[in-house]
Amino acid sequence: MVTWESYGTIVKISKCNTVSQSGCQQLIKESQELGSITAVFNLAVVLNDSIFEDQTPESFYTVFAPKAFSTQYLDEVTRKLCPSLRLAYLYRG
Repeated sequence: MVTWESYGTIVKISKCNTVSQSGCQQLIKESQELGSITAVFNLAVVLNDSIFEDQTPESFYTVFAPKAFSTQYLDEVTRKLCPSLRLAYLYRG
């Protein structure tokens, strides 16, 4: 973060639950207080190491939800609320 800030980037870490549409709306509204949103980076990750065969539906959902649902809801919300958006980045990690 220090490197980003050295370039003049505003870095804010939010604890909004982006697995829901309302959480994504809250995140975008908080972010808009800092300025116009031109890029969104979805870096969500939940570590729950296990091979696919050993996962239960619950453990798969725990890992999958932050990526899949956050991406879907961020897409929907930013299309409505962020006319200056030029970049959306999804980290697959």
